[in-house]
Amino acid sequence: EEMTDLNQQVQRAAHVFFGQFNFFQAVLIWLFVLSLVCGGIIQACSPNLRYVDCLFLAVSALTHTGLYPVEGKEISPQAYIVIYVLMYAAGICVLPLVPMIYRRIAFERIRPQLDEFLENEVRPEFLKECLQASPSDDTVSTDRPVTRALVQAIKQSELRYRALGMTILAMMIHIFFWLFVGTFVMYGIALRYDDPLETKERGFSTLWVNAFLAASSFFNCGFTLTSDTLFQYTDKPGIYVWSSFLIIAGNTAAPMCFRGVMRILYTFADTLRLDKEALRFALTNPRLITSHLFGSRQNFALVIILLLIDFGEFFFFLGSDLNREQMKVYGDKGTLVGIGYFQTISTRNAGIQLIDLRMVNQGMLWVYVFFMYIAAAPFVSQMYASEQYIDSKGNTKSTHKGAAKTWRRFSGNYLFRHTAALFIALVVIAFAEDARLQDPGTGVFYMIFEIISAYGNVGLSMGYPGFYYSLAGAFSDLSKFVLMAVMILGKLRGLPTHTDIITDFEFREIKKTLRRAETEVSRTSSRSKSSEDQDDSDLSSISESSSSEEEEGGEEESRVEAQTRQTRRSVEARRSQTRNCDADEDFGGTFVRRSLDVARRQLFDVTSGPLRPHEDPVDLRRRYPSRQEPQGFLARVRTAPSRAFLNPAASDTSSPAKARSINLGASGDNEAEGSPSPRVQPRATRYEPPLPSVTLQENAAAGVFVLNGHQPPDRHLPGDDEDDVYDGGSACQSDEECGDASSDEGAGAGG
Repeated sequence: EEMTDLNQQVQRAAHVFFGQFNFFQAVLIWLFVLSLVCGGIIQACSPNLRYVDCLFLAVSALTHTGLYPVEGKEISPQAYIVIYVLMYAAGICVLPLVPMIYRRIAFERIRPQLDEFLENEVRPEFLKECLQASPSDDTVSTDRPVTRALVQAIKQSELRYRALGMTILAMMIHIFFWLFVGTFVMYGIALRYDDPLETKERGFSTLWVNAFLAASSFFNCGFTLTSDTLFQYTDKPGIYVWSSFLIIAGNTAAPMCFRGVMRILYTFADTLRLDKEALRFALTNPRLITSHLFGSRQNFALVIILLLIDFGEFFFFLGSDLNREQMKVYGDKGTLVGIGYFQTISTRNAGIQLIDLRMVNQGMLWVYVFFMYIAAAPFVSQMYASEQYIDSKGNTKSTHKGAAKTWRRFSGNYLFRHTAALFIALVVIAFAEDARLQDPGTGVFYMIFEIISAYGNVGLSMGYPGFYYSLAGAFSDLSKFVLMAVMILGKLRGLPTHTDIITDFEFREIKKTLRRAETEVSRTSSRSKSSEDQDDSDLSSISESSSSEEEEGGEEESRVEAQTRQTRRSVEARRSQTRNCDADEDFGGTFVRRSLDVARRQLFDVTSGPLRPHEDPVDLRRRYPSRQEPQGFLARVRTAPSRAFLNPAASDTSSPAKARSINLGASGDNEAEGSPSPRVQPRATRYEPPLPSVTLQENAAAGVFVLNGHQPPDRHLPGDDEDDVYDGGSACQSDEECGDASSDEGAGAGG
């Protein structure tokens, strides 16, 4: 328990100090710690060297730069063994293996949690349906979409897990072939030539010399067991030509070699009993596996870029140095062509030299500065262009859409990433080495050449006159520390960014989808549980209410019957009153007929349907139980019209010219004794606003009725439209039917 608490405290402290620990920080810490440790080991093996120089050697070997702070003959054989191991520790083809292995370990950690969710929360039929369908298949059931997305993500991760294993196998085969087979091929070539005098004096065997040179070439490191690099091999073309092949296979052509090995494994997968599906997935989605595996399109573009760069540099060398007098000391034109070929291959990568660069054309030195600065730009550009990600549905898509966006990302993260740091380094070294730069054979340009070579992890150097080490060997300790920082910056600039999926060691997308799926499952289960409870309660309430409805059914039926009979009597009474209307007073008769419609609508509310003379309201209610409530105007007429208007006895008809007021919105008027009450309480319980007060005035002089001071132009009242809900409430279907009585007294009473 104490160890667990201590481990948690260390993790919290590391999280506070480093924030989100990513691949970039891991490589930086690895280089820093290993340089400090191995620098001390090199000093223990070579006591004559200072620790600063030993640390510089360790950083130069880890970053594969190859700059010498001391002459090679001062480095002990045991120290060369440490350097040989350091070349493997951060090799260009070895470094990608570390995140791939760690991603497999990280997925093993979250796999039990994923398996538990699939076993407990996902039905076997649903799981089988999701696994058989592609991520973009829309024919699969959309039930629980987040869970379906999680199943697809787990399926994708399982394939990636297996593809990582196959890719690791292919990369191991590639490294083993070029190091093991390449060493013995170079050893066989070296047997045709005499060993260098320096290696014989130091007791180095031919196999060890060529094994070290093969590893240094393959990892683009630039170290050799001879002090003058390969100056003594200008007359041994077989060795430096094979070394150029190793340089290409270990750096610029590594993605093509990886894909070639995986294609061979895929072809013979059945014979070798390999995971063919995982190999197919890696070949189809290479950038989901590692940053050093490209598709066919990116490999083709990489080949074109490399050919253009190498042929351009080679033609520059031939045009400027093939007939140069200072270069004739190395041999004839055929030898110079071979030297130019090797320097073209080595300039951007390994930094191994066959000649003294002070003797080449000065313009060619600027060409070397440019190509050392771009260094691994062709490879990194395709790494950015091929970057991929997985969307929420499990589909693989390109991260950078369009060449313009890829160029901005490439230029910002690689080409011009550390320009300010390089300028500061240049200024600091210029101030620190002011006296040194005044010596003959040195200058500001040589200092710039050294800094760019360190930043490109190349290792080419103009050297210092009279000594077999790089120009950095003549610098002060401050300048050496600045150059070590520049070498580390150059090593880090070629790494994949934090947005690259190959640096996702925590599987954040899967964890986030898992949390969403768990939430979805919990909501679904709670919803189903509440639905079951609701169904149970509905069944119980139905069983309880059925008995109560049987008891109340008789009472309700009798109540509705009584109200219907009462309203029917009221309708008959008002129909007899309407037939006494004067035919000349059409507006007044029409208005009265509308009042009868109101009463009929009262009956509509009671019976949930229009009442016919031959129909019984109780039978209608039983026959149409789901009849909707009346809408529009009928829904607003919930209260009976004024009884003062419906009851002739309540109206003052002493003078025809006297204005009579009719309040359609009042519901509390005094009812004449003995008159039937047409009021029926509506079923609706919602709040209904009172109808506005309407005043009807009779103008005897004009012979018309005026409503609220305005004469209706077309005598239209609500309910005249043909599309009204109720269409049969009028007692009189025509004016002739209502014009039987022609006396003014009857018309006045009817009005």
